[in-house]
Amino acid sequence: MHRKSLSATVRSVRITNLKLQKVLYFAQAYYLAKFKRPLFSNKIEAWEYGPVVPKVYEDYKKHKSNPIISEKDASSLSDKDKEIVKNIWDAFGGYSAGRLVDITHAHTPWKEAYQRKRNTIFQKSLKEYYTPIFV
Repeated sequence: MHRKSLSATVRSVRITNLKLQKVLYFAQAYYLAKFKRPLFSNKIEAWEYGPVVPKVYEDYKKHKSNPIISEKDASSLSDKDKEIVKNIWDAFGGYSAGRLVDITHAHTPWKEAYQRKRNTIFQKSLKEYYTPIFV
């Protein structure tokens, strides 16, 4: 079960699925580094074009490379969490999806997971790698 509804969280933002995946990755990494807890319970996997939350990918794959457009916010996040996610968007949203792919490919959690047969990016790996960066 999902601790919080990720799909509903992102519906109020205009973003491609590829870029969404990278922003979710950085949001999860930030929460693990800063608050020692995950933002969401969904697993993150290392795919060819960077980190992906498979459940969210499935929810939005119908958009292909087109922006996901919706005005509805059915998020279950608290107002505080929404503000933090907005700040993460402000930090990373200006980058192209391709640039975010390049950035994540250069970081250890994605690289190590991508080399394994089971390509889950573990929360422990995110916390250890990003704590010195985000805190």
